[in-house]
Amino acid sequence: APILLAPAMNCGMYTNFAVQENLKHLKSWGINTVGPNSGSLLCGQEGFGRLAELSEIEEEILSLISPNDLTGLKVLVTAGPTQEAWDPVRFLTNPSSGRMGYELARIARRRGAEVILVSGPSELPSLYGVNIKSVRTTKEMYQEVMNLYKQVDIMVMAAAPTDYTPCSNADKKIKRNGSNVLLELKENPDIAAKLGEVKEGRTLIIFAAETNDLLDNAKKKLIAKNADMVIANDLTDEDSGFRTATNRAILLTSKEKIELPVMSKQSLAGNIWDAVLLIRNGQTLSGVKR
Repeated sequence: APILLAPAMNCGMYTNFAVQENLKHLKSWGINTVGPNSGSLLCGQEGFGRLAELSEIEEEILSLISPNDLTGLKVLVTAGPTQEAWDPVRFLTNPSSGRMGYELARIARRRGAEVILVSGPSELPSLYGVNIKSVRTTKEMYQEVMNLYKQVDIMVMAAAPTDYTPCSNADKKIKRNGSNVLLELKENPDIAAKLGEVKEGRTLIIFAAETNDLLDNAKKKLIAKNADMVIANDLTDEDSGFRTATNRAILLTSKEKIELPVMSKQSLAGNIWDAVLLIRNGQTLSGVKR
């Protein structure tokens, strides 16, 4: 079985030549380590020797017992909503929590991928081992993704970027004056569509969160964005969509359709990565677990 060590000791002891040489020997034998972290130690000193956080140890354990079928691949995932300000205290957004994108990033790292997560504003905790790029607006997300996409093999657009932004942004809070306010909007950049134009040999996965005509809208989006697969989910389902721990999805390619039952977003993330690997290997989606 895999072995994981989590060293914890005084910083002088940890940096001692003998300890470091022993750790090198253990690693050369295939033994894994996590930590130690830097911080306050029980002895009152500051430095490396602090036990890794339990959440970090847990993630390393789960990585060791997960399939490493994404090893060698670089992955870009987007997550969360974006916010479009129209004065210093108000903005347009949507209820996305970012959970689906975060679970996709988490599971990809567990399965061996190098993961970059471009996240809009989210209350979710940071992910261990994932390179997180924080953005606020759709334009910022667009610019970050376009700066990064050439570095990766797989792009999963799980974010819910706001499609429109105010034409103007007041520099002071707009006060109530007894009359209606007209808010003029303009289109934001379409991140998925642009990636579809420039993807070349990369795999592009997109989401279609709809309130009506789910399959028709998902098929149109698949074609319009030049994507390899679209994950469609109905926002009117109580157990699916924004701010839920579960999701019910349809995986759709140009040739196949797989309907998945309601499951946790973490389980769905695993199924999505199974499907991505099948697509990249030229296989059918029949191998996706349901």
